[in-house]
Amino acid sequence: MTENPSGGSRWSGLPHLVVPGTGQDRAYKPGGGGRPPAIRPITDRRGHARSLRTQLTRVQEEVQERKASVPTEIQDKGITVSVVGCSGYQFSLGGLDSTRADGGRLLVEHPQTKDAPQRAVVWLPPKAQEDFLKRLDEFATEDRPNGKPRHAETVAHIQQLMTAALRDFWVEEAEFPDEDVPLWWEVWLLRRSPKHQPLKSLRIAAQRYGWTVSGALTIHDHVIVNVYASARDLAPIVATDASLAELHRPSEIHELAGADTDLRRELVYDLARRLTPPDRRAPAVCLLDTGILGEHPLLRPFLAHPPLTALPDTTPADGGNYHGTRMAGLALFGDSLDKALVGSEAPLIRTLLESVKIVDARRATELPLYGEVTAAGTALAEAADPERRRAFSLPITDFKSPATQGLPTAWSASLDALAFGTDVARSDNGIELLGDPDPEAARLYVVSAGNVDNNRYSRNHGFSGDDYLDVNVTSVIEAPAQAWNVLTVGAYTELMGDPSVPELQGYTPLAPRGELSPWSRTAVEFRKPWPNKPDIVLEGGNLLRDKNFTHAVDHESVSLVTTGPPPDLLHTANATSAATAQAARLCALVWERYPKLWPETVRGLLVHAAEWTEPMQAKFNGAKRKTDRKQLLRQYGWGVPREKAVLNSFRNTVTMLIEDEFHPFEKSKSGRFSIRKFRLHELPWPAEVFRQLWDVQCHMKVTLSYFVEPNPSRRGWRGRYSYASHQLRFAVKKPEESDEDFVKRIGREASDEENSRSKKSQGEDKNWFIGPESRNKGSVSCDIWSGTGAQLAESGLIGVVPVNGWWKETKLGDRRERAVRYSLLVSLSAPDVDVDIYTPITNQISVQTPVENRV
Repeated sequence: MTENPSGGSRWSGLPHLVVPGTGQDRAYKPGGGGRPPAIRPITDRRGHARSLRTQLTRVQEEVQERKASVPTEIQDKGITVSVVGCSGYQFSLGGLDSTRADGGRLLVEHPQTKDAPQRAVVWLPPKAQEDFLKRLDEFATEDRPNGKPRHAETVAHIQQLMTAALRDFWVEEAEFPDEDVPLWWEVWLLRRSPKHQPLKSLRIAAQRYGWTVSGALTIHDHVIVNVYASARDLAPIVATDASLAELHRPSEIHELAGADTDLRRELVYDLARRLTPPDRRAPAVCLLDTGILGEHPLLRPFLAHPPLTALPDTTPADGGNYHGTRMAGLALFGDSLDKALVGSEAPLIRTLLESVKIVDARRATELPLYGEVTAAGTALAEAADPERRRAFSLPITDFKSPATQGLPTAWSASLDALAFGTDVARSDNGIELLGDPDPEAARLYVVSAGNVDNNRYSRNHGFSGDDYLDVNVTSVIEAPAQAWNVLTVGAYTELMGDPSVPELQGYTPLAPRGELSPWSRTAVEFRKPWPNKPDIVLEGGNLLRDKNFTHAVDHESVSLVTTGPPPDLLHTANATSAATAQAARLCALVWERYPKLWPETVRGLLVHAAEWTEPMQAKFNGAKRKTDRKQLLRQYGWGVPREKAVLNSFRNTVTMLIEDEFHPFEKSKSGRFSIRKFRLHELPWPAEVFRQLWDVQCHMKVTLSYFVEPNPSRRGWRGRYSYASHQLRFAVKKPEESDEDFVKRIGREASDEENSRSKKSQGEDKNWFIGPESRNKGSVSCDIWSGTGAQLAESGLIGVVPVNGWWKETKLGDRRERAVRYSLLVSLSAPDVDVDIYTPITNQISVQTPVENRV
């Protein structure tokens, strides 16, 4: 088989092994819970209750005055109260947050900090107001059997009740905007019941007060819109039936500029004559971008269907800086278009393209909701071809987003819901993400991590040239790349420029070969519980600096050649957008070889196949503590996935793919649900081969990939356990453990995590390179075990263990009855010896595998 510029021979290795039927349910008994929270002592209970009653009466009076200026048909029937807690204590508002039609709703919760007590905003209809007053009376006069006052967790810890103001709904870390400056707001409205129409009320209010309203996206019980107004003009919304729940700063996207290349269009047409499109049923990369030039000679033969647009009153064609067209070339050819242009071979292109325009930089009259247009673009592509396997490529980010430290946003949560299989519908409320998610409708999104402004690499911004990585580390990944279920892509570089170019004399590459690209943002400053991002890195180009470090410049010699607009029909691309398009191409290639794999598996395979470059590996090896390695993970991800490793196994390096599901929840006699099951996998293990390699260094890499459902209640997004529907962990039997001891350890560790107890005392396996404390972030976990062949021979049992999530506590009973599905990827390797690991494994698998599952 001949080599070709787009990726070598058709298959250059053995197929990965798809392993069926290895999982079994196993039960475990978790330990007890932690201590109950401390209760604030109140000596004068009657006086405290009387004070809160007086404050609530004042709120009721102030709200009535405020409603007088609101049109009668949209006046709120309840009151919105700002609740201020006591420093050092956590109040419980469970009794004020109800799913009943006449119950109260918790809208916003601001956690306690060292400088401020806990705060919350609650909406109380008349019945809930009566219930709260009754709780005050019972707190003042009644005790529970344990001698504590009734409702003490709520009443004792409330210091003050006030009428909620607009700024109480602001949940961004940035300061609340100037009250008199008009700006765009991302407004979250709570749909209190199926019949409640908050968007209708908002539109009536907008006409009354002169607000501009744009877009509408529904995620479960929240409707999200963009509203243009000053804070002073927007203030009446609090007294309307629009049911304001939260205020955010809206997303604004970032596109890259590029430079023309000096290659001529004749090369393009010569290459076009050599190309042969694949089967029309081939998988596709679906570009969610600025559209593409559909008549481009290198792109037209590979379009699965005509380009589409999710934006009203626009054409699907690309324009402006032709960002989508440039990404299309990388999604087809990867980083090899320059070689294909000057070669004589016919590159083998095995995938197709789809394009849905979701960005038009030339239209600035409205600010779209990017969660809405992303969902609309997804629906358009799926309607055009419902059966096609596709990897959605989203190479745009919210470049004005402040550092979220990993916290979800509307855009990232929309992606998580879409990836999980939530249905997309259009109604009077705009785009709606509603209904029972369907695992068979799961989707794969490949998202760029966002780009560093190259102006930061200049003396004017304090850059001395000592270490450009300091800029990367302090440049936080942009939304929506913090989404749990997406494949987040950063950039590295091998491009060092062309020193023979006269205009580059005196310039040197900013990043060394094999290091992080200067363009790439990182998650080093993410808060501890949130996902490790990026997941992988791919070529994103370099920057060139002058000898005085006055500035760093972009140049075609440190960028990738790709498709572009006339007259040359070629252009360059770089940064994390370019890396994302290449990653989406790899995902589509996986589906071309393994068409039946789940999206979770395809994402996991790119993470699993990735390897750190030599400079990256040197830094990981030099990090003595595993917490330091976690920080490096949040710079480099798991490294660079090479096409050969993504698609193939080899005699001495074998990858097994397991797709499985189980029901982890059990209902107790008291009616409560708990997690009492895990999944145990006994893999086809070449134990005898490893025993013969007794003291030879061997490796095992394990990746667990699954998707989570984001909490339908926005207030649950503050914590990882309340945002994700569930989480999973993997555990591997230690060489010295018996099977029974391994099962006991799994139960003990699961219980400790559920109750937030430290696991260090249990003796962590030192053979793992990252360790469970650092790897268990987000919905893809990966780690590398190293030891002798004799040790690895005894490690063929792997457990998949569920831990906390909102499904366990939800009142949505169907969620607790759902199966949890996941992909487990296990690689075994003995890289320094010539040994056949592959054949002994295939001999233990049924005749249906190894499976390429080709159509």
